[in-house]
Amino acid sequence: METQAAEMATGLYRPAEPIVTIVIVGWRAAPYLAECLQSIGGIDRTVDLEVVIALNEPSAGMPAGMPGDGFSIRLTSSPANRGFGGAANAAAAASSGKYLVFLSQSAQVDRHWLRELIETAERGPEIGAVGSLILDADGRCREAGSFVWSDGSSSPASGNGAPFPHRYDWARRVDSCSATSLLVKRSTWDEVGGFDESYFPAYGEDVDLSLGIGALGQQVWFQPLSVVHHAGPTCTSVPYRDFLRGRGREVLSARWPKALEQRVRRSDDQVGDEEAASWLAMGRPQRILVVDDRIPEASLGAGFGRMVDALSDLTSSGEYFVSLFPTQVPEGDRAAMSRQGVRVLHGDLEAHLRHPVTAYDLVMISRPHNFERVGGLVRECQPRAAILYDAEALFFRRIEQLAQLTSDESKREDLLAEAATMRQAEEGCFVNADQSVCISDAEARVARAFPGAAPVHVVPPHLVYPTFTTRSFDQRRDVILVASWLAGPESPNVDGLAWFVREVLPLVVEHVPWVRVRITGADPPAEVMRHRGPNVRFEGRVDDLADLYDRSRVAIVPVRYGAGVKIKTIEALQFGVPTVATSTGAEGIETHGTGALPVTDNPLQFAHQIARLVDDRRAWDAQRNEIAELLDMWSKDRGATTWRDVVERAIRDKLGAPVGAGMVAETGGSAR
Repeated sequence: METQAAEMATGLYRPAEPIVTIVIVGWRAAPYLAECLQSIGGIDRTVDLEVVIALNEPSAGMPAGMPGDGFSIRLTSSPANRGFGGAANAAAAASSGKYLVFLSQSAQVDRHWLRELIETAERGPEIGAVGSLILDADGRCREAGSFVWSDGSSSPASGNGAPFPHRYDWARRVDSCSATSLLVKRSTWDEVGGFDESYFPAYGEDVDLSLGIGALGQQVWFQPLSVVHHAGPTCTSVPYRDFLRGRGREVLSARWPKALEQRVRRSDDQVGDEEAASWLAMGRPQRILVVDDRIPEASLGAGFGRMVDALSDLTSSGEYFVSLFPTQVPEGDRAAMSRQGVRVLHGDLEAHLRHPVTAYDLVMISRPHNFERVGGLVRECQPRAAILYDAEALFFRRIEQLAQLTSDESKREDLLAEAATMRQAEEGCFVNADQSVCISDAEARVARAFPGAAPVHVVPPHLVYPTFTTRSFDQRRDVILVASWLAGPESPNVDGLAWFVREVLPLVVEHVPWVRVRITGADPPAEVMRHRGPNVRFEGRVDDLADLYDRSRVAIVPVRYGAGVKIKTIEALQFGVPTVATSTGAEGIETHGTGALPVTDNPLQFAHQIARLVDDRRAWDAQRNEIAELLDMWSKDRGATTWRDVVERAIRDKLGAPVGAGMVAETGGSAR
């Protein structure tokens, strides 16, 4: 290893205490090194970093120093080939970053590559290392974490090399990650002792390091949102590479016999082997399948913000491995699900449920049409699993309320007949599930009255993602209606907006002529677009709801019929925006007598509340204080039931009941 003076020969600035040291090992000409460094220069970076390049047998003419775009680059070199492990150890010893990130010279990194690695590593002290998603130059998945098998061999999780099929794109604990892109905490690195150099010249060091991290009681994680593209082929021929891998397997088997005993012994069923290996690597968590219409996003409305919270609660503890099957719309905000550790399934649900290795502890089905579609299939294919029905709302009550608002006698009769049919379907969900969840005490009382209904729980719809907005009265302006139009012309939002524009808005404009109502939601139906005008503006889909709430003075919830608690009302209050709602818009929301939520169905009073809040700073400030007091009360409600409480009880109760002969055995260890 060179002296400090030689290492600083470039004369470039070196941070006194870099947070991150990126270690790149090159051999001879290192043909992709310049492109790799250029990609590092383009990352989204908020921490000081240094790059240490360790060259083995550098070719004649290799520069003594290389320019870095906003970071220092130091070169160390050896006339002899130290192998990957030896060179990487030497570079790490010459560095001082809190995090060591090993990066292949033939890799090019995406903009958020480093940020995602660091954020994942900082989730908890138990995480010792984090690896990236590695794609080939054409975008095909090369590795999404790796499996270590009982014979000491390893293989990448890649979906058989097909274009990335979403099979492995969720953040999770894994057996191993490739040193093509691998962050290791400095403290973990020092405790393990670095790479074992007996794998010289290469192949096996990163797997050995991962097993060493596991022996410390720490974990290796894979983060799919940290992406690198592998630019070129390896420097070794296929026969030589196969030889090195075989020898590395022998070394690994000799070093880690006890650890390998706990790994899966491979069979002819690759999908089953990998499913079992993934579950073992994650620490044998209880497995949950969630069935809903689509990948949930808070901006969609229609109860999907509540599902975001449910998934967050279930994944936060690490006790559960959650898979999601969207029945209607397969695409959505996959990144949010990936970061949360939720696997999104696609394809043939029945084939998945029938596969011998599939063994869910609980299946949660949201909305009655989904229960009708898959409830029986789940019961048949997964008899061991508890079935939890999530009643996002009692939809028959919504139809009954709409009938009461309808003046056409014939249409009212049709709606009441539709409500009776829907009631029968929803009653079947509560009876045929093992347990159910309602959104409010009022709806739970109705559900519990169904003959033969399973236990019904209430999970309060207080959300995790909103934070109390900070802009002052003068920094805000508009009135907002956060709406979903997924239900089309029959949406309660269509009727509610028509009532508001017809009965309320003219009264507001009389007092505040400049008032502007901004309405969110993708693809509003033609029936509502006719309400556009100087005082009404349609925003379409808004991804950053927090910013919209932070720029708005008042939120309105003018719905006149509907079931369940209106999540948009809860959301607006939690964002700290003074809100005016109808009695339907405020249904099921406990305000503890604070006056935090003005409620009226009278158009004149509704207009008066909006006008005073949008035009009177003192009234607005007073309302915000009432909201803050209410949120403080909600936060102190320690006895509230959580999703984890419900799931834990449902699984416990199911395991205590007789299970059918078709029960799927759990797979673990080296024997399948």
